[in-house]
Amino acid sequence: DSSYTKLFMKIPKSDRDTRVKVKKLNDREGCVYKTEIFKTYVAPNREKQLKKEYEQRRQMQQWITKSAAETEALGETLAQSLHAGDVLALFGGMGMGKTAFVRGLARGMHLSAEVSSPTFALVHDYGGNPPLVHFDMYRISGWEDLYTTGYFDYLDAGAILVVEWSENIENALPENAIRLRFSAPHADDTRVIERF
Repeated sequence: DSSYTKLFMKIPKSDRDTRVKVKKLNDREGCVYKTEIFKTYVAPNREKQLKKEYEQRRQMQQWITKSAAETEALGETLAQSLHAGDVLALFGGMGMGKTAFVRGLARGMHLSAEVSSPTFALVHDYGGNPPLVHFDMYRISGWEDLYTTGYFDYLDAGAILVVEWSENIENALPENAIRLRFSAPHADDTRVIERF
């Protein structure tokens, strides 16, 4: 796998097993390293960790939007890949575009409900099949608070959950939750949305 070869080149010398000779294979474009060489050349205690880091980098995605309308459009696009039972965990402070993103999700799922941040209601069910359920966990401070929102009931029912202020309930998020961090690197309307 050429991706492993690229990763191999970035391994610090201290993590390499220098006792193993690296063999080169000639091809039309010059010399390449084979995956098997990567496996024997890396010190055994680092191989598993490096593969995990590679997989994390491969899965990381980042989008930059320049306006609330673009953030909504991103949500609309990503809605096409959602399935029943998915949980989108949104991280980031106030004014980062999380609610605009959810508006786009609803539009992408062909829902006509008016989307707003459920800051005081804590949860909005926008309907659909599967239903899109929008949580705001800003005021959640413990398990008892979380149970009162119906979070676990919606989770068990296979709804698509979008959770603002997920940092407040991180221990209750499913392992396979889609984690998105919203940030504003500049003083303008630019937003960076990063899957991590």
